Amino acid sequence: MKQTKQALAESLKELLKKKSLEKITVKDIVSGCGINRQSFYYHFCDVYDLVEWALEEDIHTFFEKLDPPPENWQEKIRLLFHYFYDNRLMLLRGYEPESQIRYRQVLEKWFTSILEEQMAFYPQAERVPESQKEFVVKVYAWGFAGLCLEWVERGMPDENKVNLDYYFLFLTGSLGDALNRFLKATN
Repeated sequence: MKQTKQALAESLKELLKKKSLEKITVKDIVSGCGINRQSFYYHFCDVYDLVEWALEEDIHTFFEKLDPPPENWQEKIRLLFHYFYDNRLMLLRGYEPESQIRYRQVLEKWFTSILEEQMAFYPQAERVPESQKEFVVKVYAWGFAGLCLEWVERGMPDENKVNLDYYFLFLTGSLGDALNRFLKATN
């Protein structure tokens, strides 16, 4: 089952090397990997569903292959931006209004995961209700996703022009402050 999905994703990535997503059809994708249309629709609703799955899988594989694994949340986020930069041609050709939503969903999921891990290092997090911690993480994940997508929309001109250091500086103290404010509000 995953082999079929992977074959479809590889076919899509090959097509994105040559043309934009708007010019790629399901027929093109299945022709590129010898899988029939029915199998495509068994696994995916449409091309954008495949785009989302392929992006998620690629990022997951990218992080799995890192040796040694990243040591901290900032390094993980830098590496995620690095993945985007290294794959910019494919990602830019796949970036259009409908896929933008899918890119955002994948990015928010990854940033949420990274920030939830970071949250565990704050002792006050244990005393903050789960729904409030989720809210704090969601707000910061939205910020990272927005920063990344704004950079994509500019064409990812330079990996070093994302201003991650500013965002890290902003986030480092404010995550703990946000937790403290929620603690005060619940007491």
